[in-house]
Formats: sequence, structure tokens, C-alpha cells
Amino acid sequence: MGAIRSIKSAYQLLSAKNRTSQPSLSNSEGCKPLWNGIWKLKVPNKVKHFMWRAANDSLPTKLNLFTHHILPDNVCSLCEAHPEDAIHCLWLCDMVKCIWLSDPIFSLPRSKHFRSFGDLASAVLSDTSPTIAALFSMVAWSIWIRRNRLRERQHVWEVGETVRRARDLLQEFWDVQECPTRPLVQRTRQKWAPPVAGIYKFNFDGAIFESSVRAGLGVVVRDAKGMIIAALSQNIQLPISVDLVEALAARRVILFAQELSIAHVVVEGDSLKVITALNNPKHNRTQ
Repeated sequence: MGAIRSIKSAYQLLSAKNRTSQPSLSNSEGCKPLWNGIWKLKVPNKVKHFMWRAANDSLPTKLNLFTHHILPDNVCSLCEAHPEDAIHCLWLCDMVKCIWLSDPIFSLPRSKHFRSFGDLASAVLSDTSPTIAALFSMVAWSIWIRRNRLRERQHVWEVGETVRRARDLLQEFWDVQECPTRPLVQRTRQKWAPPVAGIYKFNFDGAIFESSVRAGLGVVVRDAKGMIIAALSQNIQLPISVDLVEALAARRVILFAQELSIAHVVVEGDSLKVITALNNPKHNRTQ
């Protein structure tokens, strides 16, 4: 065995032996509370996935990349003093400590020593409140993103802003989760019935795409044998109400029948309000 030439190489050797002697977190029954705690965090799914990888030391840190012969060295590129594993780049690095110290809410975990990020995450999940655990996860994720951007020489948050930005992102996520959802409308499923001979049935429906502020109109035409003879779909700007989307779909049926030169039709849709209005002989002045 070659002689140890420096304190740095001795540190690396001891760290490597320590990691190889530790059991795998993924295969340990005792780590189930950690995994369950991570998946129960009230944070975005990408942050949960990040925490799982960090706790399992499977992030693409310089140490892991060096182990797989991707990088020529494993030394942290920020402090240039220690190997970059998960616990170092997210907690122990001098360039990271100041971020955690900027908020007294993390004073409890900072007062203890942890051998791995998995141990640190376990302590946070068991010794702090769900709110602090969620913020801890968001800050750790922000540190990882910030670290990668620094390597790429991209714009990053200032050290003193990292925790505040992470807290704002977490609060924004919570606000979205608490938004009331639209109640589901229970609709009775009915079996489609073909029209009588010589009549064509036009089925219409509308769909809303809130993310793109658009709506869709759909029409299907079938004959007495149930065969589809024509169909169309149309993308439109989102109207002011769901009923108006259905009404525009019904209007498109009439125009489509004219385009196909079909005079004898049956119109069918799943909007009771629109169907009632179509069957009403009185003139309807609503939109």
C-alpha cells in the first residue's frame, strides 16, 4: 500500500472506507421512516425526488462522477478543500454553511454532526415540524440548483436571498394546493342509440383547456347503422362559461350539417341546459 502523502488524501481515504462500510439506505428496513417522511413532505414532486436521491447519495456530485470515471477529480469546485458528496455540497461546504446560518430556524440541525445527508434528513424529519422539514427540503434543492448554476457561470440568487426565495416558492406551492377545486358533475352514462333510417345523428361536446386559455369543440356524425360518416374538432379562445362552450359546440353542429348538405338530423349532447334551450320553441336571447 502506498504511503499517505497529505492530510487531504488521508481524508479522502477514510471517507471512502466509511462509505463502503455503511449499509445501503435503499435496502435497509430501518430507513423506511425516512422514505415515508420524504414522500409525505408538502413540497413539489421534483423536490421529493431530489431529497430521495440526496438521501441515497445518488446525486451527480463530483465524487459520484469521479467514481464512475466521468470527472478527473472529486474535489469540491467551490471550496476546493474536500470531496464533493451530498452531505458536503448541501450542508458542510463553507460556501453553503452561510446559507443555512442566515435563518435561525435551522439552528437545531446545525448544532449536530451528521455522517451523511440521509442521517441529516432523518433528523430533520423526526426532530422538527412538517413546516420546517418542508422548508429544509426546499432550501436544499435551491442550494443544489444554485451550485449547478454557479458551475455554468449563470445568474444565481445571492447567498442571503436563498432561504427567502425558497420560502416564497414553498408558500406559492402551498397556495396553489389550497385553491378550491371545481366540483365534479355526476353524469348518468347512457348507451348511444342510432337514429332511424334516413336520419343522421350529430353528437357534440365541448372541452376546456385552462392552462392554455383555450377550448375545443367536437362533432361526430353517424348514420342509422352507427357508422361514422364525418367528424370535426375546432380549437377556439376560451369563452366566459362552460355552458357557452357547449352552446358553441351545438351551434357548430348546425353549421356542419349545412356544410355537409344534410337536412334531416338529430342533435345529441351532454349539456342539459343547451339541449333544453334547443328544444324550446320560444326565441332564446341568451348567448
